[in-house]
Amino acid sequence: CVNERRAYSSKEDKNEHRENYEKKNNIPIKCDCGGTYLKLKNKNRHMRTKKHMNYLSKKDTENI
Repeated sequence: CVNERRAYSSKEDKNEHRENYEKKNNIPIKCDCGGTYLKLKNKNRHMRTKKHMNYLSKKDTENI
């Protein structure tokens, strides 16, 4: 048989792939600043929040 794979995915396959991706990547991560973000989706957005920026500025002033 030449074509062992289908050129398309069924709706069930797409849903299964999406559910596995969401389970793998929707893990909440706790930051040192006290905030939380999801593993891959919101890290950059969290790093730009006022809460995180205040934490970094306080951390820098304590180290000086």
